[in-house]
Amino acid sequence: GPVGQRVGFFHDARSANGAKLAADLVGAFSDVDYADRIRAYPCKSNDWTKNALYCIRDIYTGPANVAGVTLEPLGLNGVPEPTAELLIDVGHRIADGIAAYFGA
Repeated sequence: GPVGQRVGFFHDARSANGAKLAADLVGAFSDVDYADRIRAYPCKSNDWTKNALYCIRDIYTGPANVAGVTLEPLGLNGVPEPTAELLIDVGHRIADGIAAYFGA
């Protein structure tokens, strides 16, 4: 993909389930052609990931079988043209990542 274009999946740094879900989403997006860097980011309250953490921070104190991830599936620094085809593909990839998380 274009140099410098990043896709990110942010999870609470304390959460093993969040890390697994984020990793499964990274796998589902690993071959997109609009980004050259797809990765999971552990979120902390004292660094640049804090805003993503604010979206999911209360999930960590919930039931142990719940995982939360903040998604930036179209890029952290600009997005491709959001066509219907692209958005459908993104939805399928998110579903594939969640299915992998649950072992499907």
